[in-house]
Amino acid sequence: GFFMKIHPKNSIQLVFFIPFLFTFGIILGGIVSLFSRFILNSYLVIWAFYLIYLTSLGIRTKNIKLAVPVIFVTILTHFAYGFGFFRGIISGSEGPIKKGMHSKENLI
Repeated sequence: GFFMKIHPKNSIQLVFFIPFLFTFGIILGGIVSLFSRFILNSYLVIWAFYLIYLTSLGIRTKNIKLAVPVIFVTILTHFAYGFGFFRGIISGSEGPIKKGMHSKENLI
């Protein structure tokens, strides 16, 4: 998200927004589904499709020992990217962190 703010020509594409929209949708959908049966059913269908997709990723590894970790790591990656994107968007002009990983590294 922060990278998008400082380099909008390269970063404003739908593909970069999808994990954020997914994360936002999961959170908002979970809350709204408490009040609407239709939203709850839609929410569960979306989760079912997502789990089918993740299962297909796990199956493609062709290794039972890797299949389950691939599913969980993929979920964590999607959420981490979504939250990180949001954090970058709402961060100030200095970005989500003031310094890079290395003391001589500049983010901007």
